[in-house]
Amino acid sequence: MANMTVTTGTKFLPQWWAEKIQIAQEFSRNFIKRINTDYSSGNISGSGDTLEIMHLSNLTDAAKTAGSDVGFEAITETGQSLAIDQYRYAAFIVEDALDIQALPDLADKYQKKIAYALSRRQEVYMTGFVDSLADQVGTLLVELTVDDYARAWQYLADAGIIEDGNLESDFSIFLSPAAAGAAMKVDEFTRTDYKGEGFGPVGHILNVPVFVSNLLEGSNAAGHDNCMMHKDAFVFVEQKTQVKSDYLLEKVGFGVVGFSVYGGNELSRPPETAGGGSAEDDRGVCLLSL
Repeated sequence: MANMTVTTGTKFLPQWWAEKIQIAQEFSRNFIKRINTDYSSGNISGSGDTLEIMHLSNLTDAAKTAGSDVGFEAITETGQSLAIDQYRYAAFIVEDALDIQALPDLADKYQKKIAYALSRRQEVYMTGFVDSLADQVGTLLVELTVDDYARAWQYLADAGIIEDGNLESDFSIFLSPAAAGAAMKVDEFTRTDYKGEGFGPVGHILNVPVFVSNLLEGSNAAGHDNCMMHKDAFVFVEQKTQVKSDYLLEKVGFGVVGFSVYGGNELSRPPETAGGGSAEDDRGVCLLSL
């Protein structure tokens, strides 16, 4: 004798839809917040596709001989050209039929995701410059040691920026979750014998605030490009970001598009040496690790 089961009676079983939606995870976007964005102000939003950043070198002193004229120094200054060449967008259309029949307000839900799509791309774009820094310590897929962090700190001190910067507001250490987990195992960073405040997901190493980022370049399989940096190690220029929407008759639906125009790079400066010279990118250190 055959039994009635959930398989044979499937047409009689109602379907219920949860009112709460599982929304995709959004990673923290804090790298751009800790670098130089001052050049986005002014006339940059008006026109042009290149930002020219001027350099000003140190002068050279000379011995003065009694009765002789002074010699006037003329330095041929250089600068940095920053291309504003990134043009990205995110867009969607919700047809009327779907808008009528769908349980949630899809247009509202997806419109909030446009901002994340654009800002995430900006973050990934800027963290991609970390491995181009001239100063590097560590090895990919190898945990950073106390000596590695100390050497990175010395690179910045040698550049002269430690002495006139605020470690809390001007400097940052960005670590992948794997590199941050490795740092938590280092006694010097965690034990109160060494410091009063233990290192956590957002703590301090060598008095520099630490930020954990899932958007650093790399992977757990290949290692990540972490960094210790001054805010002027990189420059990000946002010319315009905007969201527009309209009803499209030919699509019988409501369309939304968000776009962003921007550029970025390492921020170079003239060297400390008198009389000028080749520009340097000495305000950040790439920490190759997990």
